[in-house]
Amino acid sequence: MEKRTLDIFNGQPLAENYKSGSIERHREDLSLRGYTTFNPSISIDLKEFRNEVDIFYDKELEKYTNDKLKIIHELGIVRNPFFESPIARGIFFDKKSLALLESFFGNQYILHVNRFVVADPEYAHPASAWHREPPYNNFIAQTPLALTFIFLPDGSEKKNSGITLIPGSHKWPNFPSDEFVIANEITPTIEPGKILAIDSNLFHRTGKVGEKLRRSMVTIFTTPAIKQQTNIATVIMKKYSHILNEYDNTKRFYGIDTNPAITDDEYRNKKFKKNLGAYDG
Repeated sequence: MEKRTLDIFNGQPLAENYKSGSIERHREDLSLRGYTTFNPSISIDLKEFRNEVDIFYDKELEKYTNDKLKIIHELGIVRNPFFESPIARGIFFDKKSLALLESFFGNQYILHVNRFVVADPEYAHPASAWHREPPYNNFIAQTPLALTFIFLPDGSEKKNSGITLIPGSHKWPNFPSDEFVIANEITPTIEPGKILAIDSNLFHRTGKVGEKLRRSMVTIFTTPAIKQQTNIATVIMKKYSHILNEYDNTKRFYGIDTNPAITDDEYRNKKFKKNLGAYDG
């Protein structure tokens, strides 16, 4: 434990004094104010990552068209790019991110949502409305049900529709008054290449239309008690099974181990295979 330097009244109960930059300090920030920032432990070529986002988004526009995406409020969004992006998957398995997840969930967490996000100065982004995650979440919990990691190759600031937060709001059951929000919202300046991690219950939004384009990768991890937004596990097993050998524990990470069985026989046979090494039928 780090030595105290602040003058503190003798009778005051004290939390541990964690070392700056440690996982424990990031966890403390997440627990008390609802967000923290850190540099990934891996080296990431930001130019290459920006180019990756642009290529993927151009494909989305070609496939669905700008007008159709706008109608369904999906403009500026690429869903589950990790299926085909090794760069995205590499960021998933960043040691700091995994350590932070494990500090809250142990080894019981799964990938819930992954997307590239493009905040373009030519239009208001769908995520510019205040929200929490996962979708339809309208309750709070003592500890996080989900953590959101936002990789920021262009950084985040007011000029590029930077991410706006209400510190501490992950502990509040209701969205506060307009006046309170206006007085207490913040848009932290975050350097390019950093990760912003938030308790997914924290009220947040993409900033208003800015002057510069901002790319990001948003990834949400949840307890397996919360279902995936799309059936990631099934898609991987049918089409992308080759990515299961890239890192440790990928079947658990992608939700394959906890993917619901269709029948009781399938459920039991999955357990037989896991515990006995063989199926019965």
